[in-house]
Amino acid sequence: MSTIAIKNQGLLKAKDERRIKTQKISGTLISEEREIIEALEDLKRELNILYAQFNFMTDPSLIDGCIYDIKAANAKYTFYLNRCKEKSIKAVV
Repeated sequence: MSTIAIKNQGLLKAKDERRIKTQKISGTLISEEREIIEALEDLKRELNILYAQFNFMTDPSLIDGCIYDIKAANAKYTFYLNRCKEKSIKAVV
């Protein structure tokens, strides 16, 4: 093999490695975006359940617990919404 052929093989391998790394990075970003969207969907379901529980509570201490849980879920939901904004993720949730 000539030195040119060997150098070309090395360049092709380097290009393939860069392409594979780029795919891994973009795959990571896609999975991270998916995780954020799934977390938002889960939190939306959780909030709906918490509000339903709150509407049927009669004991004052249980009502306080529901309020605490709703505030915690709202804080998480706000956190993930901000992550969406930071990463320019657009999803209907």
